[in-house]
Amino acid sequence: MFDAPAARTSRPFAKIDIPGLNALRGMAAVYVAATHVVLALNPPALVGLPFRFGQEAVIIFFLMSGAVIYLATQNRPGQSFGTYFEHRFRRIYFPFATALIVSAIVAAATGALVDQFSFGQLLGNLAMLQDDGSTKPGTWIGTFLGDLPLWSLSYEWWFYLLFWPTYRWVPRQHQLPAVTLVSLLAWLAYLAHPNHILLVASYAVIWWAGLELARVWVEDGALTWRRCGKPLACLTAMSIAAAIPIVLEGPRGFGLYPVLTFRHFATGTVFAVMTVAWSKLGWIGFRVTIGPFAPIAPISYAIYVLHYPILVRWGVASGKWWVLLGLCLPVLLLAAYLVEVVGQRQFNRLVARVFHSRTVPEVHPVGHGHINS
Repeated sequence: MFDAPAARTSRPFAKIDIPGLNALRGMAAVYVAATHVVLALNPPALVGLPFRFGQEAVIIFFLMSGAVIYLATQNRPGQSFGTYFEHRFRRIYFPFATALIVSAIVAAATGALVDQFSFGQLLGNLAMLQDDGSTKPGTWIGTFLGDLPLWSLSYEWWFYLLFWPTYRWVPRQHQLPAVTLVSLLAWLAYLAHPNHILLVASYAVIWWAGLELARVWVEDGALTWRRCGKPLACLTAMSIAAAIPIVLEGPRGFGLYPVLTFRHFATGTVFAVMTVAWSKLGWIGFRVTIGPFAPIAPISYAIYVLHYPILVRWGVASGKWWVLLGLCLPVLLLAAYLVEVVGQRQFNRLVARVFHSRTVPEVHPVGHGHINS
């Protein structure tokens, strides 16, 4: 997944080649889309079983996001908060806003817009306060018009904003302990008083663990158990803490709190361990299993945010296979390309003028679907 020699180079981030992350984010985006489509078709239990782990794929996104934000920042020590904010804003908000528009168009076409539209919900989503309230307590705002994948973007956005002061102002040796402590205290507070902000803060350790793995790779050129032991231990500790409500309250379903939140933390732990272990094995088999998804990477974020209204709300709801596969799927791929490749560049230029930037970096197909530099 990681190219060790590239880790030792001092080249600008835009030239660092991390094809493994590209392939992984492409695969994760395709898998999440497949889970929503397949499960919406109500298949037999055994057929649907392999597609019941979309939540786990999103947690992989969180880990990759932390890794790529670190890679994007570590070679830019003089970057101001304004420049950092501009990059993050334009990257996440343009495809996100497009998804809101597409959701509204599909809802209007299917006759659901009048009944489902809420101006307050729209504002809450634009403020990045949305979550899936059907699966966990304490949610303030639901995803706009039921576009379920949008729940993770609110977490990503606040991780971005929390990253800057932590990375710039907290001494390096204290960063991981500080984030872990905040996450643990936020989780314990969430158990007593469930709300969205506490839940987002509790998940920050997953995102930061991805950052720590990337830091080890950059500094050492390889992932080792000794250097990666601390983030793995922090993830394990949070997984144990996430099991507390299961013990006290009992499980309520595989896709519901408290099992769902435990799945999230456990997935972060297991995937981080697998990453280190696989790296020790030289990424054997990676090219033939995950590598083929690399071409999807440049449009993976758009696929992630657009697939639900187009494939599920339009395609599956039509009840016709030819509409789903012959019309909706090509529309999704075309829309993803137009949004993330063509439209993103134009939006970057517009935002750059607003922020008075001197240059507008190209859109690089690097890292998590949410966080290209």
